[in-house]
Amino acid sequence: MFLKLTAVFTAITLFSLTGCGGGGGGGGGNEPVAAPTENEAEETVTAEENDRYIILDNYDPIDGSEGNVYNVSSVSGEQYSSYFSIDSGTIINAISWAGIAQNSSTLDGQVATFIVRVHSGDILPSDSPVAEAVVLASASLLGSSAFGSVYEFSFQDSTIFTLTPGDYWLSIIDPETENIGFLWPVERDSASTTRGNGGAFRSTEASSWRTINNGVPAREARGRNVLIEGVLQ
Repeated sequence: MFLKLTAVFTAITLFSLTGCGGGGGGGGGNEPVAAPTENEAEETVTAEENDRYIILDNYDPIDGSEGNVYNVSSVSGEQYSSYFSIDSGTIINAISWAGIAQNSSTLDGQVATFIVRVHSGDILPSDSPVAEAVVLASASLLGSSAFGSVYEFSFQDSTIFTLTPGDYWLSIIDPETENIGFLWPVERDSASTTRGNGGAFRSTEASSWRTINNGVPAREARGRNVLIEGVLQ
């Protein structure tokens, strides 16, 4: 966001210097800017339509000094998911999340392996995913906690998942192949609540999903720390 704001400020500054100069002396006027051609206008619209947009923003760059709730999300243990929905066909091409690596303090600037799954379902996630990818996520150190080092994990690709309109749940799972001891925190501002943007869990890979908080529908329960971005098809 800082870079975007800087770019906008620079553009405004340049406009002020070049587009608003005085007309003294009869020769200081600016040349008129030609309107874009039809083809140029179409290209601009296409570029804007294909810009990445935020599908779900539960992300919180936790620094480890604040209270939070963390849970194991692994192939052999409990698994957690966050609810999201899309109204149009979408290509997911960027996913970021914060988490703790209990057993690794040297991941900064390295990559870690995760399984990312998408489940369908309007009330609870489907038992089997509709899409799955094994990703090498870049790790950036955010801080430390009593449980271990806190990292931001991120992965981008031209196409991670292609989804039709509907209700979905994203699950991030530690495959346990690298023994990092991944812990996934709850979504932003939900450490002391029972409600959020939607979340579910299951006790094992073979179990069915259920709401995280008893008495709270899964779609109203707190989800996990994750940012999902994509482009329209």
